Amino acid sequence: MLEFKQLRYFIAIAESSSFSKAAQKLFVTQPALSQQVSKLEEQLGVKLLERNTRSFQLTAAGWDLYHHAMHLLRELENTVNSVLATDSLGFVNETIRVALEDNIFSLVGTGAYEFLQK
Repeated sequence: MLEFKQLRYFIAIAESSSFSKAAQKLFVTQPALSQQVSKLEEQLGVKLLERNTRSFQLTAAGWDLYHHAMHLLRELENTVNSVLATDSLGFVNETIRVALEDNIFSLVGTGAYEFLQK
């Protein structure tokens, strides 16, 4: 089964064009990163990177995975943000900003001041 961690790692490698730079960015070792990519290739049954001694290039399958993984992780982030913004009763918690041109203290006693405090 694919893991989001593997996709994040793969995206970092693709964007950094370097295992070392991606490892630094992700705060993992380069061998651990390399191992996760190998595991990902094994799980998918395709080669994602064309490696040589000093560099690599994404294969067609690698580019396809990169684009889909970016979309998936964006959707995951949107889902998490949506869930976090919803309280237990199903109401969406959002910030409302109100700008007043007049003196706010002129609203005291109207109910508006008390409403804005809440």
